Amino acid sequence: MKDFLFRKAQLSDVPILVEIYMKKLLKDFSWDITMQKMFQERYKESIPRLMKKETLVVYLAYQQETLVGMAEIYIWGKEIAEEEATLSSIYVLPELRENNMIKQLFFMLLQEAKKRNCTVIKTLANGNREQLYQLGFQDTYDEEGNGLSNGMELKISLKNFKNML
Repeated sequence: MKDFLFRKAQLSDVPILVEIYMKKLLKDFSWDITMQKMFQERYKESIPRLMKKETLVVYLAYQQETLVGMAEIYIWGKEIAEEEATLSSIYVLPELRENNMIKQLFFMLLQEAKKRNCTVIKTLANGNREQLYQLGFQDTYDEEGNGLSNGMELKISLKNFKNML
């Protein structure tokens, strides 16, 4: 994609990530200034810690100097869920969604998960099921075969990589 730059977030990006996380938090919750400051401090501490451990992986998309998209995944170790990752979010400005940018960002996350021997990526479908189906996700089911309301997962295989390109 010409005119767009995609890159993995670095520790120097933590201030912008904290700002984005705070905007997402405040969109969903209206908290007083004390609670906001508490979460901001937690983000300032937890984001770099998780990035250093490579548990949190974030890719950023820029058009010229403007941040236009991001995608984040949590890659769990054996202490939580070995060979599993959780797609936390993919966001692209609405006016740029037709540029295949969501697929490009997702493919980068998929590569990271594959490098770390993940075989499953899980996520919650919060109103965007169709996009997740297009990326290869399927509904998840419990042991009795009952569909879980928002749960979706993707089994990682070479087929996924071929379909992304």
